[in-house]
Amino acid sequence: MIASGDRARTRETYYRKSISAFEAFLAIYPENKNRAKYNYQEAEAYYSLEDYAAAADKYMQVSKMGDKKLNQMLQRCAVRL
Repeated sequence: MIASGDRARTRETYYRKSISAFEAFLAIYPENKNRAKYNYQEAEAYYSLEDYAAAADKYMQVSKMGDKKLNQMLQRCAVRL
């Protein structure tokens, strides 16, 4: 069994790797049809890391991309921030 401190470090490592992967992918494919979804997932990772400023910036980017479904999800996220 992994100690809770180890689990937290492992979880943080996974979130940071996912953020890097989303950023790298979007740097290569900035016009990908799923870019709003990837930016949203990146925002969620920042939120999970309690980096609320970075999460808010990403959520704002997503809100300007015009994806109706994601904008509805952002309405719910605004309550959390």
